[in-house]
Amino acid sequence: MPNTNTFDRLITAAFCALAITAAAACSGKAESGDNTSTNTSEPTLPSAIGKTDKTMTATTAPPTRQQPAATSPAPEPSAVTTKPAAPDAKELFAAGRRLIKHRAYGQAIDKLEQVLSVQPEHSRAQIELARAYLELGKARTARPHAEKGVELRPKSSYAWNTLGRVELLENKFDAAAASFERAIKANEHNLYAFNNLGLTYIKAKKLHKAIEALVKATADKRAKAYMWNNLGTAYEQAGKGDGARKAYKKAAEMGSGSAKRSLKRLDKAADGSAADSDDSSDIE
Repeated sequence: MPNTNTFDRLITAAFCALAITAAAACSGKAESGDNTSTNTSEPTLPSAIGKTDKTMTATTAPPTRQQPAATSPAPEPSAVTTKPAAPDAKELFAAGRRLIKHRAYGQAIDKLEQVLSVQPEHSRAQIELARAYLELGKARTARPHAEKGVELRPKSSYAWNTLGRVELLENKFDAAAASFERAIKANEHNLYAFNNLGLTYIKAKKLHKAIEALVKATADKRAKAYMWNNLGTAYEQAGKGDGARKAYKKAAEMGSGSAKRSLKRLDKAADGSAADSDDSSDIE
């Protein structure tokens, strides 16, 4: 039977064998990757998901074309603002002329002013504007337009006749006569200029010249009743009763109320007065 020492050695050897077997088993687990010790290093995770996406896009996504800068959307057709069309000078002028014929002088002035705002050198608009102001008795306002008219159309009988009317309304008889003479020189058939020249001489008390001019005015078949009436006045003031009566009679037959009153006055041997000129129907 073994002694005590031998028994102790056997026990010790058994324990050693068990220890060796246990160590081997632990070593095998470490090599097979089952070790879950916190000492084992782990892969580093990104600090934010966005960074991971960008990294992945940079490494895996194909390059993209650069997007153009954002621009403001084009306005809808209904939202587009357009400038109002410029006024048509031709239409405005025609409208102004029509308004003058209908004696709507204020409205005519507005239209003609619009013409000149577009075409300051529109000679006829300048002249017609002067005539509209004359019909309102505004000679001072009419003057610059009448003067501009003859400046732009120095050979126009119509323009000179208009300027003469400005001078006549201001009682500048010499200047008026000179303008009417220029109108007649430009157009020897301008019976309106002859009539106005005759009326100017009546007011200037140059009756012989007045009769001469008015005889020429009434010799035209287009002569108006007031022209015959003015001739009657010139004859009457010159003391030529027979000539006055004939002229007044002709005017009365054409519908002149003034001539009818003058005939009655002659019958009573009363003095008459010159009728005012009205060449608003002047057409060149």
